[in-house]
Amino acid sequence: MSFKILQQIIILGLAIAAVFLYIQPKFLELRTLQAETSEYAEAVERATEFNQLLNSLLNKVNAISGSDLRAVEQFLPASVDGVAVARDIETIAERNNMIVGNIAFVETSAVEPVQRVQEEDFFDPDAMDGAADTVPLPTTLSRSRFQVSVRGEYDELVGFLEALEANAYPLNVVSLGLSGGADAEAATSLYAFDLVLETYSSQPTM
Repeated sequence: MSFKILQQIIILGLAIAAVFLYIQPKFLELRTLQAETSEYAEAVERATEFNQLLNSLLNKVNAISGSDLRAVEQFLPASVDGVAVARDIETIAERNNMIVGNIAFVETSAVEPVQRVQEEDFFDPDAMDGAADTVPLPTTLSRSRFQVSVRGEYDELVGFLEALEANAYPLNVVSLGLSGGADAEAATSLYAFDLVLETYSSQPTM
């Protein structure tokens, strides 16, 4: 074997060794760097979209007037002031000529999770079978109930119920019962009614 051929073999061997020992690792490192760069670019894009959405939501919040915010806070407060609610119920009853016998706070309990359905499946009965999944509410929604005993005429009761419905915050009638009829001997048309009223509060989940 001539020296020239041997020299070519040695050079070829060194080239192959360089490929495996230096070039290939650098190539793999470059591929990894490209993948990481792509992931970083996607993360930056998502962050940009999130910031745009956040700014949009903040602009919408800032556009809400102070009076509207106070109305929302009154409609669905962070907690129920039982004394204030009882006083409001008493005031509404008296304005409708109802005689208040008793107003008592009963309990506060959490509202059950709701069913979430994809909008595109709403009008598709076949897709509805597996579309709804029970999920926690985005806020901790609680209901507070009050037992109310009042006396009055039927028309006054109707006015009382209409006033409850028109209240600035929900006072829903859960149950309504007649606990006593009119007193014929006393020539009065007053009836005794027992009601359970329900109002709500909400705390955002963290």
